Amino acid sequence: MLIIKSGRVEVSCRGADGRTNVIGQRGSEESCGETSCLLHKPRATTVTRTTRTNPDPELNPNPSPNPQPNPDPPEPQPEP
Repeated sequence: MLIIKSGRVEVSCRGADGRTNVIGQRGSEESCGETSCLLHKPRATTVTRTTRTNPDPELNPNPSPNPQPNPDPPEPQPEP
């Protein structure tokens, strides 16, 4: 079970045809994953972060003096 502290996430599942279907969004102070937790069954959905948030000082006690947003990972470069 997840509780969203800040930001937004998208909840999706894969249909029988193999396509991904967005079934909802959650935001700050909301939860998801409780069905799997309560029924003791494997998860049926995927939760994906849709917004970036600032680092939480409670979770990161030694933040960088000049925090920068996390950049997307660089594209892999072909080997020469």
